[in-house]
Amino acid sequence: MPIVWSPSSRTSKNVDSEVELRFWQHSIDFGLGHWATIPIRSRLGGAGMFCVALPADKQDRENALNHLPQLEAMAFHLQNAVEQLIASNDNVISHLTDRESEVLKWTACGKTACEISMILSVTEPTILLHLKNAKNKLNVIDKHQLTARARAVGML
Repeated sequence: MPIVWSPSSRTSKNVDSEVELRFWQHSIDFGLGHWATIPIRSRLGGAGMFCVALPADKQDRENALNHLPQLEAMAFHLQNAVEQLIASNDNVISHLTDRESEVLKWTACGKTACEISMILSVTEPTILLHLKNAKNKLNVIDKHQLTARARAVGML
């Protein structure tokens, strides 16, 4: 069941600290005084929450609240997609060959394909092939994205 937050739900009487009260006041000042928080329990056992800002205009906000069932469904699917992405990241690590991983690590250190070829005593086209294969496996288009994605999934 979604929780709907409004400025009237956050006053000096029902906040835990002056800092929390200032947080709520600043958010209201920025026009973010109304929210809906949707708790999520996924089929894989994960838990999370999906928060959306609601319009300040009362009629627009009521219209948006009528769409909470659709937002709940979207939040559920988003949570599942994130969990599948995280699970697929675990699979990515095992799919790179030892040589692809080694070339990736040298690339992340800022070495060029030419420099890596000298370090590993192979030709530059061989290094470029390993980089191309690693990029395809990590679904990226260049070596900068490759190193960023590798860091994100814990390969570096």
